[in-house]
Amino acid sequence: MSLGASSSSGRAQIYRSNPGGVWTESGDPVEVWNHKTMPSSIASPRAVTLGWIGGKWWLMTGSCS
Repeated sequence: MSLGASSSSGRAQIYRSNPGGVWTESGDPVEVWNHKTMPSSIASPRAVTLGWIGGKWWLMTGSCS
């Protein structure tokens, strides 16, 4: 990956772990921003790590394989 101009990467479904340790959906899918040039798309249902920065969800890590 290399750095590029910030752009929307699409949408992602946020899941949260509840007190019982069960992962549940947290509302509607959210728009995700990205500053990396990706060699390929991240296929569903791959997991990604997002960060909340400056009022936007940003892609931190993801699996392209």
